[in-house]
Amino acid sequence: MGAGRLEEGKTGLSFVRPQARKGTLLAVVVVLLFGYFAVVVIDLLDYHRPIELAQRHQLIAGAVLLVAAFRKGRLNPRGSLGVLVVTGGLMAVMAILLFIALERLGVGPAITLQFVAVLAVMVWVQLMGGVRVPPIAWMAGLVTMLGISLVVEAWSWERADLIGIASGVGSALFLAAYFLLVDHLAERLPPLTIATYALWIAALFLSPGAGLGPWDLPIPKWWWLLALGVAGTAIPMLLEVIAIRQAGPGPVGIILLTQPVVGGVAAWIMLGQALSPVQILGIAVSLGGVLLVQIKLAEART
Repeated sequence: MGAGRLEEGKTGLSFVRPQARKGTLLAVVVVLLFGYFAVVVIDLLDYHRPIELAQRHQLIAGAVLLVAAFRKGRLNPRGSLGVLVVTGGLMAVMAILLFIALERLGVGPAITLQFVAVLAVMVWVQLMGGVRVPPIAWMAGLVTMLGISLVVEAWSWERADLIGIASGVGSALFLAAYFLLVDHLAERLPPLTIATYALWIAALFLSPGAGLGPWDLPIPKWWWLLALGVAGTAIPMLLEVIAIRQAGPGPVGIILLTQPVVGGVAAWIMLGQALSPVQILGIAVSLGGVLLVQIKLAEART
C-alpha cells in the first residue's frame, strides 16, 4: 500500500518519511483536540446513546468538510469511490466495536486494547509492505502502551468477558485497516477528499441504528455538539489524514494512542477529576514513548 512511498535515508530505515516531522507534529495537534473534546463527549453522553452521538458529530463534521471540499473542487473521488466506501465502513464498524468494548470491559481495558492497532500496522508494513520497522519503533510503542495502561488503570478488569475482549481487539484491527487504507488513498487523493467521504459514509452506516436522536437538548448542549463536530471531529480528522500521509501510519498511530493522556489531563483541569500518582507516572511514561519516536525521526533526517 502506501508503504512504498517510504524512503531509505542515510540510516537505512525506510520507516521514516521525508515529511515525518511535520506529520508527527500534526498528530500531536490531533491528539490535543481529540483528548480535549473527549471530556465534551462524556458530558453529551448524558443526553445521547453512544451510536447517536457518534453519528451526529460525524454528520456535522461531514457537512463542514463537504462545504470546504465543494469550494476547493475536492469532491472528485478519481475512481476510488469503492475504497472510500470501505474506509468509511471501517470507521463505522470500529466505532461500534469500541462502544461494545467500553460497555463490557470499561474504559481502561478497552482503550489499552487499541494498542493492537499500532502493532498490526507495524507488522503489516514489515511483512506485507517490505518496510523494515526499526527496533526503536517497537520499543517506543511498548513504552507508550505501558504508560497508557497506567493512565487508564488497565488492570481494573471486573471480569473476563470474551465478547468485550473480541470487540476491543476487533476495533483495534479495524482501526489499523483504516490507517493503512488512508495511507493508500493519500497517494491519489487530497486529504480533504478522503476525510469528507470517510465521515459521510461512516455516518450513513451508523444511521439505521442511530435514528434521528434526541432534539430536546438544552441550548448550551447544542453549541457543544456543534463544537464537537467542527473542532473535535472535522479539523482533527483532516489533520489526521495529512499526518498519516506525511509520517506514515506507524509513527502517527503511536502518537494517537496518547489521547487518553490528554483526556485525563483535560478532565483533571475541567472537571476536577484528580489524577493518582500512578496515572501521573503513566503520563510521563507515555510522553517518553512519543519522545523516542521523535528522537529517531530526528536522527534519521540527519
